[in-house]
Amino acid sequence: MAFCAKCGGTLIESAGFCGACGAPAGAAAQGAGSGAQVVAMSSPAANSGLASNLAAALAYVLGLITDIVFLVLEPYKHDRFVRFHAMQSILFCVAAIAFSVAWHILD
Repeated sequence: MAFCAKCGGTLIESAGFCGACGAPAGAAAQGAGSGAQVVAMSSPAANSGLASNLAAALAYVLGLITDIVFLVLEPYKHDRFVRFHAMQSILFCVAAIAFSVAWHILD
């Protein structure tokens, strides 16, 4: 069974075009041969050991330590997604420290 590469609709074997979107069946036949499509990652951290989403999640693990590490290391300091989460974690740590100091003063 062939599927359209553009919309994913089912193709009739003798049809020249997709019935759902109108794409040529020749282009759809190329995508129908393999079950999975390869998606290229455009992230600067794609060639390193960690994916962007894993590096961003690890930025929250040890607080300020991992945040500063991800802001300094070369493949991650140019990745906007990792930088955003590292800066957000730093802001959260600073706010938690300020809240803790204020709590101890008022207590």
